[in-house]
Amino acid sequence: MFESLALPLVALFLSHLQKAYFEKKLINIYYALFFLCLSCLFRPQIGLGILALSFVIWKVIPFKHWPWIGLYSLLLLFLSGVPDWILLGEWHQALKGYLSFNLVEHNPSKGESMFGVSPWYTYLPTFLAASWIPFFIFLKKETLKKSFLLTLPCWIFTLSFLVFHSIIPHKEERFLIPILGGVLFTIYPLWDYIVDNSGKYKYRFMGIVCLNLFVLFLSFPAMPQKNSLSLIRHLEKSPEIAAVTKRRKTQILIPSALLSRDFKIRKLTDKKLENLNHENCRGHYVFRYDDLVKGRVPNGLKKIAEFSPSVVDAWVVALNPKRNARRGSLSLYQCPEIQRSQ
Repeated sequence: MFESLALPLVALFLSHLQKAYFEKKLINIYYALFFLCLSCLFRPQIGLGILALSFVIWKVIPFKHWPWIGLYSLLLLFLSGVPDWILLGEWHQALKGYLSFNLVEHNPSKGESMFGVSPWYTYLPTFLAASWIPFFIFLKKETLKKSFLLTLPCWIFTLSFLVFHSIIPHKEERFLIPILGGVLFTIYPLWDYIVDNSGKYKYRFMGIVCLNLFVLFLSFPAMPQKNSLSLIRHLEKSPEIAAVTKRRKTQILIPSALLSRDFKIRKLTDKKLENLNHENCRGHYVFRYDDLVKGRVPNGLKKIAEFSPSVVDAWVVALNPKRNARRGSLSLYQCPEIQRSQ
């Protein structure tokens, strides 16, 4: 995922930002801007880091250097749009596409929603779990305040990123991956404090260690998007399948670009699926597990394969099936006439 590729660059951006905050060196500001720019090539939303960067510049950098920082920022802004111009034919096309889709085309108030819409607080449980905040409550007020002030630039980046994505209707957990670096930076002083006082906070210390090990062993062997990748592997081994049809309103990831041949993905409305029969049935169909549960799969189709999700994805679906149906199993069906010909 692009979010994961951006994570190391975000960590470098935050490390130089923190160094500039403490050491007040101009060179760290230039490094921070450089790595922020590189991060935005993977996820334009990471550009929100400019808020934290502006705070540090205002706080520790003399005014006489601001014009040069501004010129350097404009240069990076121009250069970061060149890859899109070469590959997509338009300067900063990725950023324009993101803003257009989420603020113009993706309008849930008018019912124009391609992806699931989630309430504003959807990311809060994920953020609380990723930041381990429950382990740090009830520490001394002075300790919490000192930690907050030490990592204030990282808090500004993390919270601004969280607030912005909470406002956008289309939400997925992976969108929060870029701020994991910020989360680790923000909790480091608290974690260091608990380690130094592990005798006093032994239950918290053991709880954090055990939970980290549990998450590590649970997630390490898990393949992200295993259902879609297994489907693609099956299609690659079945060259006779030249196209598949899916329900128009169902979000199913079919990365056909990974196939070694041309491939078509058709979409049908619910009305056409309801009227599907042996005369108008065409080839193969892909349905999500919730399509089957809700009776959207037409009678007469034959299931030929099922592609299950990873253990982690299956667990996420079980916890919140409504919001995570896209992570569930996928099933491939074929028409009766294909069965007879075979």
